[in-house]
Amino acid sequence: MRLNRIFYLFAVLAGFFVSGQSFAWVPIATCNGQNVKWSSSNASMSASGVGFPVGDWRNALSETVSKWYNQPSNFSISMSWDDASVGLGNGQNEVWWSSNFGAPAITNFWYNTQTCTFTEADVRFDNTVAYHFTHTASSLWPYGGGSRPFQTTAMHELGHVAGLGHEGDVYNIMGEDWTHIHANCGLAYAYPGEDAVSGVVALYGAWAGALEELGVANWRRTGVLGGGYSDHSRTRLFDAATGAELPLWSSFPEPVYRVNAGQSVRLELTYENMGKTTPLLADARVYLSTNNCITSLDTVMENFWVSQSRDVPFLTTRTITIPTTLASGSLRWLGASIDDPAAHSESYDNDYENASYIGIRVN
Repeated sequence: MRLNRIFYLFAVLAGFFVSGQSFAWVPIATCNGQNVKWSSSNASMSASGVGFPVGDWRNALSETVSKWYNQPSNFSISMSWDDASVGLGNGQNEVWWSSNFGAPAITNFWYNTQTCTFTEADVRFDNTVAYHFTHTASSLWPYGGGSRPFQTTAMHELGHVAGLGHEGDVYNIMGEDWTHIHANCGLAYAYPGEDAVSGVVALYGAWAGALEELGVANWRRTGVLGGGYSDHSRTRLFDAATGAELPLWSSFPEPVYRVNAGQSVRLELTYENMGKTTPLLADARVYLSTNNCITSLDTVMENFWVSQSRDVPFLTTRTITIPTTLASGSLRWLGASIDDPAAHSESYDNDYENASYIGIRVN
């Protein structure tokens, strides 16, 4: 008996919204009341040897694959290299560069309508887009630079490969990908994020060998874009007395807020649990720093605890008093770090994602 194969495509900022779980991840497609996924816990892919030769672009794609491997579900992606012949509908899962398909990147997929499992998934990146593999934050769009971060888009498209659809309800990589990014110490990295991790765990089950993974981001969800993508903006700083957002001293390349010495402010950041334990209780600290590199060497302003479930990113504020000793014109950074001091073994980036910041200038 012939089995039907259904073809779909999902594009970055050019797709459609698939209904699913409320206020959480959604599947890329449903079939006979089931979420479409791979029949096993691994998707084997191959990358074009022309588009991803040995060097920086291959390293960037490999880095993204590794982060999907290190999340706490049973699902993983394995990537082989130097594919000499790529194309749609050939029964192979492939990655390559192309153009003229109407989006910065696109995932085409097929699935068996009887088993509700994928039979092929292909990812293409538009070679006319100003992508860059760099981790230098100031070179990338979200932090005032001229390049779209390649790894965030790759993370989004590989999320489709895993079985995730576009999501608009929370801050997440399956929304506007280039503003789902983590920055600290002048560097910016792509990461799957709590909502996507929650989705792949629900689809494929939890991985017994997983570690913890926590994060703090200076981004938040602000709405829904066309196609069901979550829209993201930078987190903010508020006056603690009035609740009003403080005025900006500078908005480019990054927001810097005006504050007064001795003023109580509320620092807004997004906290995420992307690891094996849910909920997880973690120690956190707010710091005052002389630069945008939040570390344990900075001045501790507050200690607090975060009990975070692995479901929805936690956008919250902490009240901090600006020291009266700061002189007018002082430029500083307020930031928070989670799992500080380190109490949990984490998955990747040497806990890089555990801290982030907002700039301030004293009136």
